[in-house]
Amino acid sequence: MNTTDFNPDMQLYYEAYASGENSGSPVYITETRCGQTFNTVIAITSAVAADYTIGTRITTDLIHFYYGNPNI
Repeated sequence: MNTTDFNPDMQLYYEAYASGENSGSPVYITETRCGQTFNTVIAITSAVAADYTIGTRITTDLIHFYYGNPNI
């Protein structure tokens, strides 16, 4: 993974409040199916702008990085 590249297609922009100390926090959606509620992480908070928060989308490559890294 190249951390110097910024790819806007990999970002999720949302209006939920987040402070600068929330970088790395999960961004999730809540769904209820067949009476059960599920929280699914869809991004990781990466920056806070004036009117919105930015999260990096969860991708297959990112999941492989997390699962394959024993230091996390």
